[in-house]
Amino acid sequence: MEFRLTDTQSDLQERIKACCQREIASKAADLDAAPLDRTADMIRERMKVLAGEGLLGLGFPVDAGGVGADLLGTVLLHQELGDACASTALSVLSSVGLCARALHEWG
Repeated sequence: MEFRLTDTQSDLQERIKACCQREIASKAADLDAAPLDRTADMIRERMKVLAGEGLLGLGFPVDAGGVGADLLGTVLLHQELGDACASTALSVLSSVGLCARALHEWG
């Protein structure tokens, strides 16, 4: 089976990649080296950047405050975040992917 992203999905991936390279990857080593009492603030700062780019709303419908992208958009986000900074990727996955998803579906 051959799989290709649609033009919309490719554009989204490029947007995500650019944001991750500009705002996340360049600061990944700082997060890894930070003392524990500083890491939560650093993750919060990254979440604000991603939220400002509209990336935390991927996979959520517009009427619920999301951006309405399909599930693959969320997968692309986590893939690019994982390449940029595993700590940030896991934080986004746990807070948005697990917590926000459960609240949206059943809250």
